[in-house]
Amino acid sequence: MEGDKPHISPSQVASYTRCGEAYRRRYIEHEIIPPTIALHKGSAIHKGANFNFSQKIKSRVDLKPKEVVDFSVASFESSIKEKDLTLSSEDGSKSKVDIVAQAKDRTAQVAGILIKDSAPKFQPKSTEEEVYITLPSSSHNLKGFIDLETEDERIVDYKTSSRATWNQEKTDRDFQLTFYAMAYRSKNGKDPKEVAVENLIDGGKQVRVAPFVSRRGWNDYDAAIKRLNAVLNGINAGVYSPAHDGAWWCAPAYCGYWHSCPYVKK
Repeated sequence: MEGDKPHISPSQVASYTRCGEAYRRRYIEHEIIPPTIALHKGSAIHKGANFNFSQKIKSRVDLKPKEVVDFSVASFESSIKEKDLTLSSEDGSKSKVDIVAQAKDRTAQVAGILIKDSAPKFQPKSTEEEVYITLPSSSHNLKGFIDLETEDERIVDYKTSSRATWNQEKTDRDFQLTFYAMAYRSKNGKDPKEVAVENLIDGGKQVRVAPFVSRRGWNDYDAAIKRLNAVLNGINAGVYSPAHDGAWWCAPAYCGYWHSCPYVKK
């Protein structure tokens, strides 16, 4: 890879722009915090989706719901066992056993909705494909994984959340989706027909899918490269600014580094 140049991922870019200090501790100091229950659920759902779509490339039919649900639940249980769990203030006073049991049930519900209401819409061409974008003028290349590329030239990304966190404006601006479109163009010589988010919402009484679609072109790519280079300039200079005052993610419920952060008043 271009003289073994280091790479950076879209999630790392997002981490640095949210909070440079959290980025420093995770990616420079390698302080690994066990995932929250939400991250365990999201990872399990992604694995369930990949389990279905990887076989659908050839079979052209979805698996039975029970197969995807069982695989997702097993992935959730394995993730908890292997990586442990970081509890947050959002988990309240419930025991760890109760929190895991409830999340396991929610994982099953979301996986069921995914295979019933979302998966039938897509015929995959590839799933969880690792992609690189070589950037000759940057200190790093870009690396990431595309959740789903369809035969009808769409890029689909699955997002799991406890509330409706996506909207059209966010979909139109999202750096990760722009990266996916850039990777698609690099591989296919043209832009995808659309980039899409399937927001799987498991909060409240009803589990549902909120779909959003957008498009990308040269103006998006130009802005994304400028943003990336600004991030790389900061990283290469050793500048790791904390999250801005009032940022909702700068809280013990959302940041595992919060309790030991030097920039937070305890």
